[in-house]
Amino acid sequence: AQGTPMPAVIRKIIELTRETLYIEFPWAADEPSIKAQTKLTDADYSAHVAIDLLARHFEDVRLVRFMSYFGFSSPSKRVLIRASRKRAISPVLFKLPDARPIDVTLPHGRNSNSIAYSPRGTIFIKQVSAAQSISRVDSKELTKFFDRLAAGKARALVQPVRIDAEYLHQAGKTGFMVLPLIGGLTGGRIVQGKNLSTDELLKFLLALRRDIRAAEGNLPQAFLAAGCRPVSLPAKDHALWSLPVLTDRVRPIMERLASTYEAGLKSGQADAIQHGDIQTGNLLRQDDGELIAIDLDSLSPGTPYSDGLLALTWRGASFDDFSSFAAENSQNERRPMTDFDVAFSAVQGLTWLNTVLGGNLASANSQVVTLFMKGFESLVQLTTKQS
Repeated sequence: AQGTPMPAVIRKIIELTRETLYIEFPWAADEPSIKAQTKLTDADYSAHVAIDLLARHFEDVRLVRFMSYFGFSSPSKRVLIRASRKRAISPVLFKLPDARPIDVTLPHGRNSNSIAYSPRGTIFIKQVSAAQSISRVDSKELTKFFDRLAAGKARALVQPVRIDAEYLHQAGKTGFMVLPLIGGLTGGRIVQGKNLSTDELLKFLLALRRDIRAAEGNLPQAFLAAGCRPVSLPAKDHALWSLPVLTDRVRPIMERLASTYEAGLKSGQADAIQHGDIQTGNLLRQDDGELIAIDLDSLSPGTPYSDGLLALTWRGASFDDFSSFAAENSQNERRPMTDFDVAFSAVQGLTWLNTVLGGNLASANSQVVTLFMKGFESLVQLTTKQS
């Protein structure tokens, strides 16, 4: 180190390491090579500090051996450490010097290295792909959106942690969001559809839209300016157009909705922000029993009605439930629901279903698909009733 603070030296070594690090260093500041070259004291240098820093950034840190030089009676005391399986969240841990990663897997998560203890409580560090819309949008507008969520004390949407004046931290092609961990490590607060009444879901969907509406500002325009465009429905995809939900009666309606969808996208009718992934189990219960939506990496351009319509579709809701949501939500929106809102949700829903099935129609008898088919029938009725 030659006088450079030890944490800065270890940080540089960690940043240089891709997969595995072998590092040898003196066990204490009174090691002869240190005393001969520097004025480090025990207050400046200790092996356990180096090992602790390495353990924060690597999943596997182990002592290989104590090294002996000039015979076993030599005062030289050095240790060889092997650090491997570098944590994917290593870049953001440098911004959280007091966070301590723990290697557990959440019941509703796939990343085993994204939980950490910190002075602000247990946190979840979420990786965000560069392909996600949220990674491409203007960072200033995104920061304003989350600032407004915090100022409005949003309750239906988890609030990310602001660090170094940012909420989304880029590291190469990967981004990270730091969020409070809702529900603890046991996953006991994951909301199962069977334990959620339609009335409670409707109440939550209206609250979610209320929170997003109050905070979105210019973010919808920023998404579109960044070229973030919702997925299109493939015109020629046999697996998709063979989905059981597209019966002889429904398919012509869906073809018309697909045209409405494309025309609406071109004319800028995707005029709101949506969570984008309410339907696939991203709801937890807070301490007071209220619902909250997690996983914000799917934030994207949508419509004022798309989160609600899509969630109700996946639940298999009735036409009356859809109508109730649309009527209540429209009372606070700048515009009523249109065919484009229905078309948007129908296209997004079919795309999701096709992804879930992976083109395998043998899965069509699953409960998820059965509920979707029921909800989809109700969804498309919204436009047929209007017309």
